[in-house]
Amino acid sequence: PLVVNFKSNNVNASKLEFDMGDGNVKQNEQNPQHIFKLPGRYIPLMVISDTFGCTYTMPPIDTIYVYPYPQSSFNYEGTCYGFPVQFNTQSLSNDTTITSYLWEFLQDGKRDTSTGIAPLYIFPRGGVPTVKLTTVNKAGCSNTFSDQIRLKTLKADFIPVSKYNCVGNYINIKSTVKSDTTIQSYKWDI
Repeated sequence: PLVVNFKSNNVNASKLEFDMGDGNVKQNEQNPQHIFKLPGRYIPLMVISDTFGCTYTMPPIDTIYVYPYPQSSFNYEGTCYGFPVQFNTQSLSNDTTITSYLWEFLQDGKRDTSTGIAPLYIFPRGGVPTVKLTTVNKAGCSNTFSDQIRLKTLKADFIPVSKYNCVGNYINIKSTVKSDTTIQSYKWDI
């Protein structure tokens, strides 16, 4: 929505009418205020009448452009904490281009930020952090999209099967991987 204050310097009119160009008309208000609620192009007119019944429409002075808010949205790939998560904007802005992106990564009272269309971010802990994306278009209109991400836990570790091992003998080891999801594969680098 855009709030516009109109001002008339007219002194002798018996009737004053403002046609806002969006279907709304304000009558007998010297300095009306109007809220344009929808995006679009509006040409307001002022019509004055005198005591003789003569009506005069003032020529339009300016066009009012009301730009839409951008539609902020994103998707992401990767959900394991301690590993990079790739974020990608899916934001749209009709009638104008997006000029800035502000990403906020909120976890346990800590706030990190990034800019750009597709940042990588590594969450230091598991849990359910909030990610916010604020986009601003060329007209200065902004919008924020927020989502929570459930981070998966994966802790790779192993222990020797035997407490005592001799030099030159094979050592049997046991995986102690902890995960809140199904392990797809193991790769041992020894």
